[in-house]
Amino acid sequence: MSGTHIVIIDRARIAPAWRDLGGIGRLLIGRMLRWVAGRAALVATHPYPIDIPVDEREDRTREAREKASTQRTWQSLGFEPFREDLWVMQPHLSAHDDAVERLETAFGRYL
Repeated sequence: MSGTHIVIIDRARIAPAWRDLGGIGRLLIGRMLRWVAGRAALVATHPYPIDIPVDEREDRTREAREKASTQRTWQSLGFEPFREDLWVMQPHLSAHDDAVERLETAFGRYL
């Protein structure tokens, strides 16, 4: 393990115009993490769909569907479930870099 710091991601919001474009939001998050967490020992987050209005969170089916989608996004960036709803990524392992490189290759003609 390299690094001595832990980065905690409180929120990551992608503007609606950048969503559902085949991974461009993930690429933006992945690149940001390279910049912010490159020397961290661990990155932690609680993947939750923050865009569900509070008064609509009682719709458990919608919440579960959107939560699963949010978790798949973080998993595709090298995060893994750790405990309860806490997910972690170790930047010194190749999972994150490999994920970002795949996204860069996929979007290479546009970058």
